[in-house]
Amino acid sequence: MPKKSKRIIPENVLKALDKLKAEYKGHLSLVFINGNYYVNETAVHFSEKKGKKVTVARYIGKIANDGAFSEARHRKKETEVKSIKEFISASESSFDNILYPDDIDLKLLELLSSNGRASTMELSNSLGLSQAACAYRLKRAPTGSKGSRRGTA
Repeated sequence: MPKKSKRIIPENVLKALDKLKAEYKGHLSLVFINGNYYVNETAVHFSEKKGKKVTVARYIGKIANDGAFSEARHRKKETEVKSIKEFISASESSFDNILYPDDIDLKLLELLSSNGRASTMELSNSLGLSQAACAYRLKRAPTGSKGSRRGTA
């Protein structure tokens, strides 16, 4: 198996990360993706529903090669969150929505299993939802091996 070479992190990025570590009390991790350095606050949390420990990450921002830090622009409900513990508490209810579908989601999956090429308009009429609400539910629904539905209007 080929050996992975270690990436040399620029000095300016390391200095910016050290400044952030002084501000945040939690554990910060640095991830290199497509030429950019991203900073996440991570914590291990025991999930009652899963019955095991899970790692939760909250995106903090991006550090440019010159050391300039760009703070993350979170969705509205996350902007009030000051720490990873608050993030875990705020997110538990939204995780339930993703992991445990409601009756409408189950009906949507049933309709898709009978006709995978049905348009959003047809699905929304069958469910009694607006097309926008139906499209939102489709977007957050689990996808198959192809990764997306094609041919929908």
